[in-house]
Amino acid sequence: MLPDPDRLFEQADMLINNQQGDTDLRRAISAAYYALFHFILRAAADLVCGAANRATPRYNLAYRSVDHKRLKTVCEQLKATKINDKVKPYEPIGGFGDVADFAKLALILYEQRIQADYDLLRHYTVRKAQFVVIEARNAVRKFEAATVEQREAFLTLLLFEPRQP
Repeated sequence: MLPDPDRLFEQADMLINNQQGDTDLRRAISAAYYALFHFILRAAADLVCGAANRATPRYNLAYRSVDHKRLKTVCEQLKATKINDKVKPYEPIGGFGDVADFAKLALILYEQRIQADYDLLRHYTVRKAQFVVIEARNAVRKFEAATVEQREAFLTLLLFEPRQP
């Protein structure tokens, strides 16, 4: 069974609403990032294998082929003011648009998750955790609002690293 991004968002909300301290707020931030991460993995595997094949080993292979570092790399490439030469040939006409906005938010959420999971000196408030969850949901909405061409270009870059000829 695939991790459900909507359920991860619900868990983040629950952790915030019933929080009993910093640990719950940290877990909420982490859950929000993981909701975004699993949302994008599902989109990538659906693109390559089709949603009807979610219970197959081939789908699992596509889903598991992307790690956090790869997502971060592709998002950094799209966040840049000038698209690098490796990515340029795959840029949709009119640019990456809402997918570039998704990429910017995904990078922020990635850093927030790292800090929440590993920075022991950082303390969190309910307001901060709520903000991160809202931003994660906004990132998903940005991706969904993008054109098919923008989404498919991003997902293709995520799954297949471009190489110079």
